[in-house]
Amino acid sequence: MLRYAGRNEVPVTVRGAGTGNYGQCVPLEGGIVLDLSLMDKLEEITPDGVAVCQPGLRLGALETEARRLGWELRMYPSTLVKASLGGFLAGGSGGIGSVTHGGLGDFDTVRAIEVMTMEEQPRVVLHEGAAVHEILHAWGTNGVITRIWFALTPALEWTQLTAAFDSYEQAFRFTQSIAVDVTLAKAACNRIRVAHPFILHTG
Repeated sequence: MLRYAGRNEVPVTVRGAGTGNYGQCVPLEGGIVLDLSLMDKLEEITPDGVAVCQPGLRLGALETEARRLGWELRMYPSTLVKASLGGFLAGGSGGIGSVTHGGLGDFDTVRAIEVMTMEEQPRVVLHEGAAVHEILHAWGTNGVITRIWFALTPALEWTQLTAAFDSYEQAFRFTQSIAVDVTLAKAACNRIRVAHPFILHTG
């Protein structure tokens, strides 16, 4: 199909779970919709905590299996239950957990990405190390993601808390103090006017 599309200059729109809300997966005119939702296998989690996945794997399913083995996602979007890993890497940049682990492009979270090109003779190309940045956050415009090596982190038990403040300034300073404190394990620190939800490790 990719060979045909490349030869005939037919646009291909890749879809996973379809949770994108910025219009990245809306073709300008016509084309082919390539549904990767059945490419949803978790092939393995290595002893050092790297998940080898197909792109259609739901993040929620990956988190469930990772936790069963003592690992968890380093970060995830608000659409955790439904979003696919391939879509997260193609269109996302970070999420809950980024306050500790940075964005998707940081700290070797994405170890490798395999993609198939749309050419007269499609190629399967493995991007490793720094080369993953050629694929991350590119919305699938430079290849169809077919396999992902995604680093996890040891699982923690989390508790969500909400603190109220009399002013935005107080909420901001409190949130900032938690965010920059390297002695605290945290998954998210958010400021919403004078209400401040945050997640801390309770162990």
